[in-house]
Amino acid sequence: MASTSDDTAAASTAGSPPNKRARTNIKDVTYDSKSPQFTTSKGKGKSDESILEPITPSVLTRTEELAVAYREATPYPHGMIHNFCREGFLEEILDELKQNSKVKFKETDLFRVYQSIDLGNLKDGSELANKMPSLMKLKNAVYSSEYRAFVEKITGLKEGTLTDEVDCAANCHAKGCHLLCHDDVIGTRKVSYIIYLTDAEPTWEDKDGGRLELYEAIAEETNNGKKSARCVPGALPVKTILPEFNSMAYFVVEPGVSFHSVQEVFCDRPRLSIQGWYHAKETPSQIENATLQRLKSLDKGEDTEGAFQPMSENTTKDTTEESKDNTLSQSDRDFLGKYINAAYLSVESLNEMQQRFEEESSVKLRHFLVDKWNSKIKDASSKEDERDLLGNDRPTLDYQVGSNDDWKVVGPAHKQRFLQNTSDGATKSCDESGLSAADYLYHLRKTLFESGSIRECSFDEETNELIGSDADAVWESGDIGGFECYIAADEGGEEDGPDAEYNEEDDTKLLSVSASNNTLSLVYRDPGTMRFVKYVGIGAPSSRWDIALEYDVEAGEDEDSEEE
Repeated sequence: MASTSDDTAAASTAGSPPNKRARTNIKDVTYDSKSPQFTTSKGKGKSDESILEPITPSVLTRTEELAVAYREATPYPHGMIHNFCREGFLEEILDELKQNSKVKFKETDLFRVYQSIDLGNLKDGSELANKMPSLMKLKNAVYSSEYRAFVEKITGLKEGTLTDEVDCAANCHAKGCHLLCHDDVIGTRKVSYIIYLTDAEPTWEDKDGGRLELYEAIAEETNNGKKSARCVPGALPVKTILPEFNSMAYFVVEPGVSFHSVQEVFCDRPRLSIQGWYHAKETPSQIENATLQRLKSLDKGEDTEGAFQPMSENTTKDTTEESKDNTLSQSDRDFLGKYINAAYLSVESLNEMQQRFEEESSVKLRHFLVDKWNSKIKDASSKEDERDLLGNDRPTLDYQVGSNDDWKVVGPAHKQRFLQNTSDGATKSCDESGLSAADYLYHLRKTLFESGSIRECSFDEETNELIGSDADAVWESGDIGGFECYIAADEGGEEDGPDAEYNEEDDTKLLSVSASNNTLSLVYRDPGTMRFVKYVGIGAPSSRWDIALEYDVEAGEDEDSEEE
């Protein structure tokens, strides 16, 4: 399969490379504001007009207009307020944040972001709050009961639905940052909002990325092909919204409905925003259909929407030549030698690899295929990437890129998104020149990896003896994603805090396997272990092409007796 985007389980923290989480200090200079210090959103002699002073007055008079636009929006009700704050006000906030705040890099399977100030912890009168008077004014405005009542009206919520619990944080999506598809449902969250602080000039454009992406909810397909009453997001967004400076996007958070994501940022300019949630008194109905709850409920390590398809051909091993010491027969060695590096087929290598695999439960063999096959696949896949202008910091604005008769987009987006080979290359000879990458990969999958001979091998690597390419080093860094991650299923309950998506203190990471050309990775996976491939960024050297299979391991007598 070829991954041009992402493959994800959006519930748990990814096994991202170490030494990536660091604080970045932004020049600490006191901001000199000529505006009077604003201290509270309630009482103390302040009028309603004073509390809502940061917001453009005309916005508050357009209640019915905004409510109608919200109801009629697709793929689900959502709204966008342009010119949200009065002229010049967000520029003051932007300057305050740049001068006084710190950002901390955070990355999980769901997102890659630099998080700045948690406004919920920023108290009136504190030293930091005094340095950012305009930001405090905006916080007090959006936290106020007056503005919450306005939000209830424009989103069609019953009066009094929203409580005084409000979450709010400043976030920065730099180049390569993203947020994958989810529905925002955690606890009592009710309304999600985003105030965009991207630079006003030059105007943010499509080529810059960072769009808010909205997904249609479609009926989930069960294993027997029938439609379920539960909904999942489609594989691709059906509407996108540019992060326009001084605009506010918002929508009611609803399980199995409010699917959205943030497109990868392609440019060198930061996508700054103030983002958070208004809360209700109770959790929403049907919370069991929320993306987070659905992923947490997987008790057998499910990582794709459907199970691997059984191999269609008979792969039973002919044991007439099989030796008793678990080595390969000569016929197996002759067959595998057409495809696999001979260094991995010797008796000594097989014994060592088997021992290491039993000890470590994972393997990674570089230079796995012989040069003939590696060259064919690499040449064909490179030509297709070049044709589609993919990789090496070349962003594509086409969500359907790479999709054709041979490759189809696979979702749902809250779990995964990649291109899966659908071609039938059985009628083509791989001795021909000019075949597609799909043809070569199909041949290897059917001829090599579904053969009985391959099942006789137990693999591991001889550490540091085989060196990868420069492109392998880029993949190894983890900065461009594409690594395969194995994590223990999250057993957390519904009491996750409002900052749950940004929780980096997670000990569920088990193994992370980077992508590498012409490399076989084999992992022994226990039930309850989830697998996903991290989002592939535009900085990757190429698309992430792979053949993925799953082999069942029969329990031996010792394992059976232990289970009993």
